[in-house]
Amino acid sequence: TDVIWIALKTHEVMEDMTQTGFAAHPAIVSTFMQHLTKQAVKSNVGKLIDDLKADFKKDASALKTSVSADIAKAKKEVISDTKNYVNDNIQNLIRKNPTLKK
Repeated sequence: TDVIWIALKTHEVMEDMTQTGFAAHPAIVSTFMQHLTKQAVKSNVGKLIDDLKADFKKDASALKTSVSADIAKAKKEVISDTKNYVNDNIQNLIRKNPTLKK
């Protein structure tokens, strides 16, 4: 009896689809819309992820450049400060000990 019911139900659905047309049948339209929605979301999410990756790489590169410049500047300042400190101490020693020569 199940087989007969399934066969009759299949014929009923087929007749409904042929009368309304496959493209206009609610079962086909809703399934197709679900498919389109999933594809649109998937492609948009993929693009957003790619854009975020590109932005992150660009920002990381800019940060690396900025940090490298800051480190170089700090090294120059430390060297300059050290030279000044040493020179000042030598000058103080010479002033305190006039017997020392430059």
